[in-house]
Amino acid sequence: MRMRNADTKWAAELVKKNNVELIMIYDHWFHNLPNDWIKLGELKLGTTPTTAAGQAVSFYTVNGADIDQINQQLTDFASSLPDNTTFIMNQEINI
Repeated sequence: MRMRNADTKWAAELVKKNNVELIMIYDHWFHNLPNDWIKLGELKLGTTPTTAAGQAVSFYTVNGADIDQINQQLTDFASSLPDNTTFIMNQEINI
């Protein structure tokens, strides 16, 4: 869908239809993300990827009401990452 559509309306509809609360995407694959998507942070690989499409994947949510819980889960997730991989939390979240 992203290859055939310049806008991301289809992505917003897919997320809503399937009650998705955590979105993982490569930012460089998308332009003009839906306004209600809140960037939580980025998972960054410390080595050159051999199978991934990039060295960073971004995490978003559309559920601002649960942002504290989601951030705690991401913090727990980040503590389990292997060496040379980091999760950088978005410090500019405004709810």
